[in-house]
Amino acid sequence: MRFASVLTVLVFSFFYSEISFGRAYFEKLSYEWDSNCPNWDLSRFRNVETYFTVGVSGAEDYGFDYEFPISRVGVDYMLCAAQGNSHGKCSKVRPNSSSPYSSFKNESAAINSYIDYDNKADMFNDYFDFISDEMELEGVYSVNVGSMLEYLSRLLISDYLDVYPRSIYEITGSVEYSQGGPTIGELDIIVYNKFTCNVVAIGESKASKNSSMRKALSKAKNQLRRFRSFLQRNL
Repeated sequence: MRFASVLTVLVFSFFYSEISFGRAYFEKLSYEWDSNCPNWDLSRFRNVETYFTVGVSGAEDYGFDYEFPISRVGVDYMLCAAQGNSHGKCSKVRPNSSSPYSSFKNESAAINSYIDYDNKADMFNDYFDFISDEMELEGVYSVNVGSMLEYLSRLLISDYLDVYPRSIYEITGSVEYSQGGPTIGELDIIVYNKFTCNVVAIGESKASKNSSMRKALSKAKNQLRRFRSFLQRNL
């Protein structure tokens, strides 16, 4: 009986270790393919230096590391054009036109302190041009509010802030990670050196309203902690 009990414990322990400490898997969810760095594997994450959070305008006041100069409503307008929707709350947007946000030409673009736009129409059109280019590059056509800010976060940290200049770094996202079973999480923003392929920074973005900003920040930090724990278990 004692031998059977010991054997049961050993079998359970082996099974548990296979679940908890099995091979780490990464899967790119978009069709984007970097011929210089085609594979996503654990070795690319050995030297992650920075974990950061990005929110909409005003997010830094709540503790986010960065904020993109757009309101949550503005992010909704980006989604309207991306989905080709001009109904309801999207009625001010003209999808599939050369200037989807022409109806905003009489509104101020003061929210953007990085570029001196004449009006909100010019600002929104520039934002959406960037999003469209990123969507085309990745072959992505099914999007949501969160993915709009994920794309704009790339513009923020590479072009506006020049934290990760395009001459050295590539910025992508939508990579799931697991240990061979159910998905553990998905990475919103991944910054890697285009010459070594090594990932240097991981970010989470949250397009939340002011009323839920603190909750969104807490969720973003928990997601980053979960991935750091994943790396610590597997590296």
